[in-house]
Amino acid sequence: MWLLDRLDLALGRGLTLGVLADRLAEVHGDRPLVQEADGGFRSTFAQAADRVDRWAAGVAAGSAPGDRVVLATGNGYEQFLLTLAVARAGRIAAPVNGQMAPAEVDHVIADSGAILVVRAADEVDGHPPLGDDLAVAAEPDDVAALFYTSGTTGKPKGARLTHRALLGGMPLTSLLPSHLR
Repeated sequence: MWLLDRLDLALGRGLTLGVLADRLAEVHGDRPLVQEADGGFRSTFAQAADRVDRWAAGVAAGSAPGDRVVLATGNGYEQFLLTLAVARAGRIAAPVNGQMAPAEVDHVIADSGAILVVRAADEVDGHPPLGDDLAVAAEPDDVAALFYTSGTTGKPKGARLTHRALLGGMPLTSLLPSHLR
């Protein structure tokens, strides 16, 4: 990838959750993305992009563009990658805290109008990758996810966040190769 392409990525032009894993993989390839301290989840940038693409295909198989998808998984990297997969499929993720009571999760499912509930990544795995041709394009100002409050003064309420809002706090220098940081 040319230097100008990398700088374009770092500037975040057209960056959305649905393309984030691919763009990071283009820059970092087989470098480690994460290895959890307990020896659990581990992934390179390229492996993460592949997971996101496969999981996006599974999400697409069970829903339609614009549908809400509740991610009732444990908080961690898997949930983060599932959120990217939901966006890649053109759906709106509603990740929930893994410690929410079942009644609270049921409220989020009903309130969000979710068509699909994912409780583990293997529920949407096993499909051929979605690929660039079938990935649903989004704009930075499109709603990417619904995040629900803790509901301390009543039932949890959903806050709509755009791709730009979610990626705005990301250190975009992570998209640059290490020698350019």
